[in-house]
Amino acid sequence: MKNFIKLFLIIFLLNASLTYGSGFFGGGGGGSANWASPGTIGSTTPNTGTFTTLSTTGQTSVEIGTNVAPSIAFTGDTGTGIYQNSLGYVDIALSGVRRYAFVAAAFEPIVASDLGQGSFPWRNGTFTAELLASDVSPVTYSLSSALDVAGNVFASSTAPTISSGFGTGASVTANNGTVAFRINVGTGGTASTGVIAMPNVVLTGWNCFVTDLTTKSASVSSTKQTESTTTTVTIGNYTDVSAIGPWAASDVLAISCFGF
Repeated sequence: MKNFIKLFLIIFLLNASLTYGSGFFGGGGGGSANWASPGTIGSTTPNTGTFTTLSTTGQTSVEIGTNVAPSIAFTGDTGTGIYQNSLGYVDIALSGVRRYAFVAAAFEPIVASDLGQGSFPWRNGTFTAELLASDVSPVTYSLSSALDVAGNVFASSTAPTISSGFGTGASVTANNGTVAFRINVGTGGTASTGVIAMPNVVLTGWNCFVTDLTTKSASVSSTKQTESTTTTVTIGNYTDVSAIGPWAASDVLAISCFGF
């Protein structure tokens, strides 16, 4: 019986040595895996080891994951990483929130605050960046003083005013700066031109577009800009034969002006 027990122990220790490396013989330490030749990933190892290099061949699959537990995450920040929200997507979560999605030909920022002021949808070749309307709130932009294009003021938040001409009591009745404003030409029924005072913010002048919202007739056929300086715009009314003619009393003009 004693000899049988001895033989059993010898076989057990020999098998353990072959399985776990030199940990049981030769003073190699107790139960350490031989990471120089770790064998097949997924096989049982006695202790946790650290791979410094990991390579595979063929396709490697991972779980789909969620925004709060992405499939590929980071130690100490398990809510940040990569996962798949639905088929055909590669999604990125930051601190447990779905922030970005990549699909076949598009990159979609999910949260409007991630875009930053002044960012808009854009296209470059077959790659499109776009907002997901269902997932974001509208981004609000405000013009506090002036909007520039290539260093030149394009629009001003300052309201234009009446400088001269027009009829009696002419006024700017509503405005959104220089971009859109309304003028009531006043009474009298004889004025055919008027000068609008513009903010002194442009380098060269103003291009304006004018429509008479009130009267359409042979004598009030079109209203258009005739002159411009950096601080004024002159407009006039024309008949259907392109002769200068008076506006009807209290006509309302819709005007948009852009600097250059």
